[in-house]
Amino acid sequence: MNKNKFTAKQFNELFPDDDACLDYMFTQAYGDMEVCHNCGVIESQ
Repeated sequence: MNKNKFTAKQFNELFPDDDACLDYMFTQAYGDMEVCHNCGVIESQ
Protein backbone atom coordinates (compact mmCIF):
# COMPACT_ATOMS: atom_id res chain seq x y z
CA MET A 1 0.00 0.00 0.00
CA ASN A 2 1.42 3.35 -1.06
CA LYS A 3 1.08 5.72 1.92
CA ASN A 4 1.50 8.85 -0.21
CA LYS A 5 -1.53 8.31 -2.46
CA PHE A 6 -4.51 6.39 -1.09
CA THR A 7 -7.85 6.80 -2.84
CA ALA A 8 -11.32 6.12 -1.48
CA LYS A 9 -11.61 3.25 -3.95
CA GLN A 10 -8.42 1.65 -2.59
CA PHE A 11 -9.67 2.13 0.97
CA ASN A 12 -13.01 0.47 0.18
CA GLU A 13 -11.25 -2.44 -1.53
CA LEU A 14 -8.93 -2.96 1.44
CA PHE A 15 -11.65 -2.45 4.07
CA PRO A 16 -14.99 -3.60 2.62
CA ASP A 17 -16.63 -3.57 6.07
CA ASP A 18 -16.06 -2.44 9.65
CA ASP A 19 -14.66 -5.82 10.74
CA ALA A 20 -11.94 -5.73 8.08
CA CYS A 21 -10.89 -2.27 9.26
CA LEU A 22 -10.91 -3.25 12.95
CA ASP A 23 -8.91 -6.44 12.23
CA TYR A 24 -6.30 -4.39 10.39
CA MET A 25 -6.03 -1.83 13.21
CA PHE A 26 -5.78 -4.58 15.86
CA THR A 27 -3.00 -6.32 13.91
CA GLN A 28 -1.11 -3.04 13.49
CA ALA A 29 -1.38 -2.27 17.20
CA TYR A 30 -0.82 -5.72 18.70
CA GLY A 31 0.72 -7.92 15.99
CA ASP A 32 -0.02 -11.62 16.43
CA MET A 33 -0.90 -11.29 20.11
CA GLU A 34 -3.79 -13.61 20.99
CA VAL A 35 -4.55 -12.24 24.48
CA CYS A 36 -5.20 -8.60 25.34
CA HIS A 37 -2.86 -7.56 28.15
CA ASN A 38 -5.40 -5.00 29.42
CA CYS A 39 -8.60 -7.06 29.61
CA GLY A 40 -7.46 -10.69 29.13
CA VAL A 41 -9.77 -11.35 26.18
CA ILE A 42 -8.56 -14.21 24.02
CA GLU A 43 -8.90 -13.67 20.27
CA SER A 44 -10.61 -16.63 18.61
CA GLN A 45 -8.86 -17.87 15.49
